[in-house]
Amino acid sequence: MEKLPPKSILVFSVLLFYSLAFSSCTRPPQPPGPEPFRFPVVEEGTHAQEYVDLNTLLMESTFRLQGTASEDSVLIGTAFIIDMPCKEDPEKAVLITSSHLLDSLRSDRALLGLRDQRWDGTWEERPWWIDIRRDGKPLWLRHKDVDVAALCISLPGFAEIPLRSMDFLADEGTFERYEIHPGDELMCLGYSSVNGVHGSGGFPILRGGKIASYPLLPVRKVPTFRYDVEIFKGYSGGPVFFSQIGRLYDGVSHPGEQIQFIAGLLIKQWFADKEEKYPLKVAEVIHAHFIKETVERLLKRD
Repeated sequence: MEKLPPKSILVFSVLLFYSLAFSSCTRPPQPPGPEPFRFPVVEEGTHAQEYVDLNTLLMESTFRLQGTASEDSVLIGTAFIIDMPCKEDPEKAVLITSSHLLDSLRSDRALLGLRDQRWDGTWEERPWWIDIRRDGKPLWLRHKDVDVAALCISLPGFAEIPLRSMDFLADEGTFERYEIHPGDELMCLGYSSVNGVHGSGGFPILRGGKIASYPLLPVRKVPTFRYDVEIFKGYSGGPVFFSQIGRLYDGVSHPGEQIQFIAGLLIKQWFADKEEKYPLKVAEVIHAHFIKETVERLLKRD
């Protein structure tokens, strides 16, 4: 092998030095990237549950409910559906809303804004009539203490309701377990009467705010709580829910753990005056504990 002359070696070394020095000056060091999102590790021998996003699940299970009120005016509200069989008819599903909304509808039928997903992935709102009275008598079951109602309804074949159990409904133990307190962020879904805002699929609009009152428990003594969010009349009957990753409770943080549950039901907006001209941007929420009680009574009813 032929050796390079000493002068060539010197030139090569100088060029290599300047090349490395120049590249280190022109390319700043890259900051480390964010840590990848991690769910809790599943130990060997156990089965990982399929992840469900409650935001999307409720968005697809919440619908516009409307009917005729006094003086032939149209009243708009919100309802969400749990696709679980009723005792009276296993083919029916459970609709949940505020009892005052159903009381305000004067006819025996109401219009439910269901949706149908097309082959190309787009959604179309498809109104569907449901019976809310028979011979003028309510078909819904009203909670005896609070403004919650549940009703068994028939659904068409095109309706896909992803919420299929009461597992997401919180109770008093849920609030205690995760130390839910004032300042915690909640989200809600509902409808307004403004044309076009809900899009072609007729999905509800999501809003968010903080728990604004205290105390929250016990639910028998404190059946409702205040919620720092601006809503409109059409939001009555809509679900209020909680979703958080890495919450601090029991004195330690739980990284990777996602907590999500339905916290309650919207029933009204507070106003600063009796004429209801000046909204306080504070809503009233009924604890989901009472939603669960109402649905359980409905499913046991003959």
